Amino acid sequence: MNQHLKIIYILFLLYSFYNCKSYITQSDEYKGLENEVAASKTRLQTCIDNCQAERSRLNQKIETLTRELSQEKRSQEKMSTELATLRNSKELYRGNEKLEDTTIDLEKERIAREVDRKNYEDRLAKLEVDNELLRKDADIRTKELLEENSKLKQKCKRIIYKLRNRYKNLSEQNHSQQEQTEALNEQFLELEKELKLELNSGYVRLIKNPSNLLINLNEIIAFESGTAQLNGRVQPILDKVIGILLKYPGTYVDIKGHTDNSAPVSTKYSDNWTLSTDRAIAVLRYFLQNNLLNPKKFSAAGYAHYQPIYPNDNTENKALNQRVEIVIHYDEE
Repeated sequence: MNQHLKIIYILFLLYSFYNCKSYITQSDEYKGLENEVAASKTRLQTCIDNCQAERSRLNQKIETLTRELSQEKRSQEKMSTELATLRNSKELYRGNEKLEDTTIDLEKERIAREVDRKNYEDRLAKLEVDNELLRKDADIRTKELLEENSKLKQKCKRIIYKLRNRYKNLSEQNHSQQEQTEALNEQFLELEKELKLELNSGYVRLIKNPSNLLINLNEIIAFESGTAQLNGRVQPILDKVIGILLKYPGTYVDIKGHTDNSAPVSTKYSDNWTLSTDRAIAVLRYFLQNNLLNPKKFSAAGYAHYQPIYPNDNTENKALNQRVEIVIHYDEE
C-alpha cells in the first residue's frame, strides 16, 4: 500500500514539474531539479520494476491461492456431498428403522387381518350351511304351503259351491216362505170369514203368527164335560176348517190337547196326560175320517196342564186353559 502511495506521489511531482517547466529558468536549480528528476525517474523505474515484480509475485500467489481455493471448494463440495450422503444415509437408517417398525406393525396387522379373514370364512361357511338348511326348509315349507293352498282352494271351491247352493236354497226357501206367508194370510182371511160367528162367541180364537195359524177351541164348545168326546157344536167348526185345508194341500196340521191342573172327573182317564192326548186324537180322527186329507201331514199330542196360557188360580182361567189347539203351518216340524 505504501509503495502505491509513493508511485502516486512521484507521478504528482512529475506532473507538477512539467507544468512548471516553462517558468523555470536555466539555472542551477533547474539542473539540480533535472538531476533530481532523473534520479527520481531511476528510483521510479526501480520502484515500478519492483512493483511489477511484486505484482507478478502477487499474481502468482493469487493464482496459487485461487487454485488452492478451487481445490478447497472442490474439497468442500466433496465434503458436502459426503455429508449429504451421510445425512441421507442417516435419514435412510432412520427411515429403515421406521420402515422396520412399520413393517412389524404391518405384519401384525396382516396377521390380525388373516385371523379376521379366517373368522369371516368360518362364519361365511356356517352361514352357507345355515342358508342351505333354510333353503331346504323353505322348499319343504313351500311345498307344504302349496299343497295346503291347493287343499284350501279345493275347500274354498266346495264352500263356494255349498254357499251357492245354500243361497239358491235360501232364495227358493225365501220365495217358498213368501208363498207360504201369502197362503197363510189367505187361509187366515178365509178362516176369519168362515168362523166369524164362532170367533165372536169367544169360545173359538184365531191367532196369526209369523209362521203359522192357531185355532184355539175351548173345552166348552169342543167336548162333553170331563171327557174326550166331541160334542155336536164343534163339528160344524171342524168341517169349515177341513174345507179350507182342502184348498191348501201343502199345509201341515198339529193338534195339541191341554187341560187345567185339576184331576180328571171321569175315572176313565188316569191323569191329565191321558185326557189331553185323547182330546187331541179325537180331533185328529175327525179330520181324517173321510180320507180327504193326507194323514202324513197331521200329528197329535197331549201336554196335560204343563203349558197353560193363564195361571190356574181361578175357575175362569182354568176354563180357558182347557183347550185344543189346531196349528196350521207349512214347515215340517
